[in-house]
Amino acid sequence: MALEIRTTWSKIGIQTYRPFLEIQQPSGKLKIKSQKTQLVIDRELPRVLIDQSACFKELGFKTPMEFTAEMAQKARQRALEYVGEIAEEGDFLARLEYKGPHPLAELALRRMERDDYLEWNFDLLPKSRPKFDVRGHLKIDWQVLEGKIEFEPRPPQLHYRPWVTKIYLRQQGEVQIRYIDEKV
Repeated sequence: MALEIRTTWSKIGIQTYRPFLEIQQPSGKLKIKSQKTQLVIDRELPRVLIDQSACFKELGFKTPMEFTAEMAQKARQRALEYVGEIAEEGDFLARLEYKGPHPLAELALRRMERDDYLEWNFDLLPKSRPKFDVRGHLKIDWQVLEGKIEFEPRPPQLHYRPWVTKIYLRQQGEVQIRYIDEKV
């Protein structure tokens, strides 16, 4: 007696679908309404005024009135000094007790020995700075008229498919047992 056993394995099938994502972003609507802008410019051309009178005074350059007044004062002072010198020399000549050989030679020698020599000094002039005055202006005025901006956004469009896995039975398993009669 013999038995024959046949088996068929079960088979499983798997079917997968990958995920899918697609995004589309349509452009929004933009509307701009603008009006003209107005520009107003008010200007006065610049002028630079330089006052150098203090510098010129230090250098000896004076107005005619100042120069005349200064020279008159110096002349008056020098005239008084000279009158004093002449009076002193006259008193010297009038003195009877002078015992020298030549009184005029003595006066000439005194005039030669005076301390009226010139002295030299160096200085940088002018010491004061000129005064500057700048006049003029520039005014810029913008008159911005209102503009209007409108924006209408559009939402994105999404297309999505999730990951899908399907498992199914592709082949049913079975077991067959048969009896084989052997007759010899």
